Amino acid sequence: MRVTSRIFPTPAAVAAVLLFAASAAVLASSAPPPVPLTLAQAQTRLARVNPAVLGAEQSQEALRHQAVAASQLPDPELGLMAQNFPANSLSSPSQEPNAMLSLGISQRLPAFGQRKHRGKELREESQAAFYGVAAARTENSLALQLGWFDAIYAGQALEVLRTQRELETESAQAALARFRAGSAPEADVLRARLDEQALANRLSQVQALGTAARARIAELLNAQELPELAAGWPVIPEPPALATIENGLAYNPLLRQSEALNRAAGEGVEVARSEYHPDITVFGAYGKSYYPGMPNQVTAGINVTLPIFTARRQDQTLDAARARARASGYAYLQQSLSLLQRARSLFAQYASLQTQLHRTRDVLLPTAKAAYAAALAAYTAGQTDMTGLLRTQQAVLEYALDDIQLRRELLSTQAELDYLATHVERQP
Repeated sequence: MRVTSRIFPTPAAVAAVLLFAASAAVLASSAPPPVPLTLAQAQTRLARVNPAVLGAEQSQEALRHQAVAASQLPDPELGLMAQNFPANSLSSPSQEPNAMLSLGISQRLPAFGQRKHRGKELREESQAAFYGVAAARTENSLALQLGWFDAIYAGQALEVLRTQRELETESAQAALARFRAGSAPEADVLRARLDEQALANRLSQVQALGTAARARIAELLNAQELPELAAGWPVIPEPPALATIENGLAYNPLLRQSEALNRAAGEGVEVARSEYHPDITVFGAYGKSYYPGMPNQVTAGINVTLPIFTARRQDQTLDAARARARASGYAYLQQSLSLLQRARSLFAQYASLQTQLHRTRDVLLPTAKAAYAAALAAYTAGQTDMTGLLRTQQAVLEYALDDIQLRRELLSTQAELDYLATHVERQP
């Protein structure tokens, strides 16, 4: 028979555990809440942790090292050769007068100018990658700002919708009061409740928009948790004049990257043209004779490739390089035109949004609120119907949402204009 025993905790031990748990709960409840992240802090963190930018930096570093390596001569080759050893007596080479063991070295010299132009091609590609890193940084910064504006918009839209829900409640209560007094049909009550449910749907949509915006920010910042953002619209600099932006587009990283790729393609043409010149290999060897009385021998020579059948190889390679250079030139022109027209379009949009925002904030929204207050009073007094009341109530909601929507679009346009005005100097 097996006897088992149980150890019961003492009252002192139980009290100690309960005290520890209570202390942990107090400490957890007294811990300070997380400090909200500001846009400036997020931009500083973005420059250090974004995987896409860090990966692009390493790719650019690889091209820089490749450019150095491509400019060097190929490694020399060392050769060891046993010549004329008798097959039936390999261990006795002294029986064969021509038996010899040779040690030689050879060096290939690529076609004239090939190393130089290949090194320049890779240096230009490295320069393009440098501008690509700068473009990735500015694009990520722009994406961070746009996501930030979406998140702030969602937060303020939720406040507007919650205020609108209070107005919906007032309208529903007024409809119910008149229905009970027999001065309004039941349809007014149902319509008011229907608007309340439609508003609940909009609240859910805006909440999802805010979560999606914070998720984009977390992805850019390489963070696992959704960040808490500082409330309120951030202050970003006013864009410069359109003429200043247009004149500075040549320094935009995207255009500079395209320009560097165009130069690299030009060097690629020179690399292809160099293939019409022969490669040269020089070699020398010292041979040790094993036959008594036979002298040792020295061998030297030169090998030259013969690029004489050029129609199927060199001509095709050169034509392909020229086509790539032309394509690169067209890409540069397209990029230049795209940035120019984008700047003009954004600047016109920026001016229009400023006007719309002032008109909505100073005229439309105050008027809509006054109209709703008057319509509610008139409906309560039985002087108007539910349709007019709900129309004015909806107008308050739409203009209030327009106000923050226009603010978001205005800040987004400012951020995009600032992105176009980014200047990047040539890599040292």
